[in-house]
Amino acid sequence: QSVIKMPQHWDKFGSVQPWDKIDKYYRDQNDWKYKGGIAFKINQNSKKNVISDKKKEKYEVSFQQVLDIIPELKEDGDIQGALLLSLMATYKIRNEINSLRLIKLEDYVKLTDKEKEDNNYVVLKEDGNMFISRGDYKTDGHWGVIISDVKDKTLKEDLTNYINEMDDDIFFKINKGKTKGTQFSREYVSKRIGRITKKYLKVELGTSSINKLFIATLDKDTINALIELSRTRGTSIEVLISSYFNNV
Repeated sequence: QSVIKMPQHWDKFGSVQPWDKIDKYYRDQNDWKYKGGIAFKINQNSKKNVISDKKKEKYEVSFQQVLDIIPELKEDGDIQGALLLSLMATYKIRNEINSLRLIKLEDYVKLTDKEKEDNNYVVLKEDGNMFISRGDYKTDGHWGVIISDVKDKTLKEDLTNYINEMDDDIFFKINKGKTKGTQFSREYVSKRIGRITKKYLKVELGTSSINKLFIATLDKDTINALIELSRTRGTSIEVLISSYFNNV
């Protein structure tokens, strides 16, 4: 169980106690504004992170609505857009998704540690299974290389079909216009996701907005999901709590 240090009511809880015991006490007392605890931190950051009316429309959509775009994109023939959004929604990847490259496992194991730390890969195994290796992202200096197995059956099928149509190892290329054939930039990822969500949800979202929508689905009973998100996204739990809980 998750634990939390309590600076108040030591006689009731001691220094460290399971969340559910603390949660029940403060529900009974109708007092969530205790110093040093998660409930207080979320409460304080909800006040601090009050969003403007201009941005509020972003949080009037749900994470599920974002997920629902993916099959619509497939139906409309935008396979690349569907895969881009699916990978971001599944692994909470930031715009560094632009630099994904395909590599076989036999070649991946030959890479130096620095090559793994400086690049992002989709690693294909001989049996058709795959995993994502990310070493180049915003907080890589703290978290190092993040390995994420591709477990979702639909995502695995989509990746396999997409890989079969690739003509080299670059995952995401611009497919029209003067820059057709060039690798996505991080800025282009942001613009592409924004255009997709604007078209299907009538609101322009970015990778951070999508992650906020996901975190909004969590509650205290799913705190372990927050811990897992911290690991897979490469962001500390403290930053996740202080940056993404909003009073909307």
